[in-house]
Amino acid sequence: MKILTYFSYYQPHISGVTVYLERVAKHLSKHASIRILTFKHSPTLSTEERIGPATVVRMPFLLRVSKGFISPQSLGYFFREVKYADVVWIHIPNGEALPLAIMAKLLKRRLVVTYHCDVMLGNDLKSKVIMAVLHTSIAVQLALADTIVATPDYIETRPAYRKYRHKIRLALPPIETATTNKAFSRRLALTKKHAVWIGFVGRVAREKKLETLIEALQQIKKMNYELILVGPKDVVGEDRYRESMMKQLRDSGVRYHLFSSLSEAELAALYESLDVLVLPSGNSTEAFGMVQAEAMLHGTPCVATDLPGVRLPVRMTGAGAIVRSADPSQIAVAITSLVE
Repeated sequence: MKILTYFSYYQPHISGVTVYLERVAKHLSKHASIRILTFKHSPTLSTEERIGPATVVRMPFLLRVSKGFISPQSLGYFFREVKYADVVWIHIPNGEALPLAIMAKLLKRRLVVTYHCDVMLGNDLKSKVIMAVLHTSIAVQLALADTIVATPDYIETRPAYRKYRHKIRLALPPIETATTNKAFSRRLALTKKHAVWIGFVGRVAREKKLETLIEALQQIKKMNYELILVGPKDVVGEDRYRESMMKQLRDSGVRYHLFSSLSEAELAALYESLDVLVLPSGNSTEAFGMVQAEAMLHGTPCVATDLPGVRLPVRMTGAGAIVRSADPSQIAVAITSLVE
């Protein structure tokens, strides 16, 4: 079987969607050939290369709008690639894959759409226009899909669930863990000493609401804690937010350590060194948080906000606490309770 899949970004860009796609592609490659269509979001990237089990094809673009792309050139790529595919697999949110979905239906290819999450932008005119275009594109992609794959709890709160329930298949995201890097684990122990480590793993992005976690830690007075931030330094479209968050962190008096570019084995060691992992997400752009399940598998409890999907790992396992979104006081109480 030949599977053509699309998402606006792929490696070396790291997000929940790219990790999801990489893991599922690895399993599908046992029975199929995988081609991943994406955009060349950095000029240093190759136009085509092999990454793991998949061939990655990066398309040029004319303009970048917010985190999306305007690319007349993509039409040629879409048509050329879809002709040789048996299945077209699209990941949303995206606004660019609408022509690909239409071509898949016209050429009678099976169309699978994975509904990862929604996108929330600002209230300014530009953001409202972008959101209108994006929502229209996504609505048509969902209508054309033969099958929609989605995360339980999250999708059940979205309007699409009522409309397309007959073709929605519920599936939890793929969770993998690595063997712990023992040498790195020893290094972490020397750094940690007797401190309590409160961790965040993921992109530094607006929807993660890291400012809420910082405010929560400022309220905890009886604990020798340190904040551990793990994630890529460069996140597309989030430079201003990262600068603001880092300034807040420096001014807060909270002790912290930054880690980026960890291998899977190093990340496993870091999960084991944490006392609590916190996912303080603030809106529906977050739909699960695979890092929670990964941390739990290494024995670390989690604090998650009471948002559809985000709360699901703690609900299913009891390995942590669920708190109100944007409530530093509740996060502080939950952290203290779990550590004690």
